[in-house]
Amino acid sequence: RTYVSDRARSEDLNVVLDEQQVRHQSALLRVRLPCSLAVSPVDVGDDPDTVTATFLGRRPQLFLDGESPISLSVDGSGVAHLAMTGAEGGQSTTPRPDVMCRLRVPFMASIDVELSGGAQAKLENLVLDLCRVQTVGPGNITLKNIKANAVKLSMEHGNIEATGALQGNLEVTSSGTGSFEAQRLLTNKLKVETSTGSQHVSAAYAERADLISKEGSIDLGSLHSNDTVLTSESGTITLGGLDGDRCSVTTNCGDISVVVARSQDLNVTTESGNVTLMLSAPCQVTAEAPTFKSDFQDSELEDVHHERRAQVTARSCSGSVVVKKQDWISSLNLGGTPVAG
Repeated sequence: RTYVSDRARSEDLNVVLDEQQVRHQSALLRVRLPCSLAVSPVDVGDDPDTVTATFLGRRPQLFLDGESPISLSVDGSGVAHLAMTGAEGGQSTTPRPDVMCRLRVPFMASIDVELSGGAQAKLENLVLDLCRVQTVGPGNITLKNIKANAVKLSMEHGNIEATGALQGNLEVTSSGTGSFEAQRLLTNKLKVETSTGSQHVSAAYAERADLISKEGSIDLGSLHSNDTVLTSESGTITLGGLDGDRCSVTTNCGDISVVVARSQDLNVTTESGNVTLMLSAPCQVTAEAPTFKSDFQDSELEDVHHERRAQVTARSCSGSVVVKKQDWISSLNLGGTPVAG
């Protein structure tokens, strides 16, 4: 099966096949589609409480017998449903790369989206209550300037890319090769789990952050968090600027590099990887490794009379631990690192 890019597909699908609307008075809109989906706010001038679904394709008579298989309805409990029906009236999961849905939703709506057949999801400039998006196969999820109380994203072999700000408690899960990239995350709770895919975040602000990968690398430009856990079995972990209270970084064989602007308790552990720490001020450093090098004098690292002196522990069973000096401004990494284009 061949999948074309989002851009090529959207440019080709420019014929309006069907448009349906429904008053959205419930707290939830449930979407189940085998085609790509683009979600945006209600257009200016339209009824702010109306959900509008516009289906685009390549030719006017795309649907057999001229009858649209699109269903947009509200059930007895007030939940809105958007689906594509099959030949016998059931929900269709047959991939439809020849169709695209543009969905416009009200302010503070809740959406629950499941796309099948490698379909892509794109969300832009939304303020939501709850946001859940799931794709299968190579289906990508793209987000731009999203604010919600809670965001839950899951994919298999597709990628997630978030540009602008993504605000709200965030949970990301990839069960295959899918990767996660984000520019700016603002959240109380952040949890990202990938299997072989990489994780790259330019800047994250979170009360609690858990980033876990089995084989993929984890790359954070700057992290501001009270409590952080970073774990990768075989991937590398790079933290360009840490400003937080507690942080634990662990790998099996991957290298670890951490630039510390401020941390009261940093624990770095690897079985066979190498550890590089860049400190902007003397800390109490406890290092266990076959090879240890430091730019600081022993007296600087061991002087712990100051009650706010940071505690840093670094261990490598068969690798090295290197401690370098870093000026404070550089350690903040205020610009982060850009998301790859």
